[in-house]
Amino acid sequence: MKRWIIIAMALAWVSAQGQDVVRDTVVADTAAEEENVIGGRVSPHARPASEEPNIIGMPVYYDLNGNVVGSGQPAHTGYRMPKHHYHNNLGLHYSSVFLECLGMFGPNPGVGLSLAYVPQRWGFYASGLVGKHRNHMAVGPVLRVTDAEASTDMQLYGGLVFNRRLGGEVGVRLAATRRNSDFSWLSGSMGVGYLNGHTFVTLGLSLEITAAVVTSIYFW
Repeated sequence: MKRWIIIAMALAWVSAQGQDVVRDTVVADTAAEEENVIGGRVSPHARPASEEPNIIGMPVYYDLNGNVVGSGQPAHTGYRMPKHHYHNNLGLHYSSVFLECLGMFGPNPGVGLSLAYVPQRWGFYASGLVGKHRNHMAVGPVLRVTDAEASTDMQLYGGLVFNRRLGGEVGVRLAATRRNSDFSWLSGSMGVGYLNGHTFVTLGLSLEITAAVVTSIYFW
């Protein structure tokens, strides 16, 4: 009797092992023929992802002129930089600190310095001049009128001029686009003012331009 029980148990164990092998074989074969099953073989008819040119969610990049990178289309023909694009941050394109040597021409000629800070669209300036007859100062706001895609930084400024009396001035500044820092080395300004019943003109040059002018005059 024990012999038959042992034989029956051995046959049952062999049958169970055979079922496990068949089940594993079926799963492996199924996975091998499906294209999108982990562990399966890639079907030779599957289309590579690299051949799909229109992938939803593909990022679009713009250059400094507003062109879509890789489009081959020039700016201002439909490929415009979005209004709220991060490249429209003016601080990324233009300097924010301007220091110029200032000259005043008129009844009270003189020399001085002008300092302006324009981080984005609006800023302010202050200048001081040592005149032949009397010193004076000027302070006021600055407005940047160019957008991020312009090749030249253009600003308008106007302020109060005072020494013993009160006057005013308006002017324009042109500067190069930003280099490696917030400080502008290439800029120039021209203003017209009225003080003490007289009109005067101011001309400002950045440090780099001033150095070039002085050097050229010295070696002339």
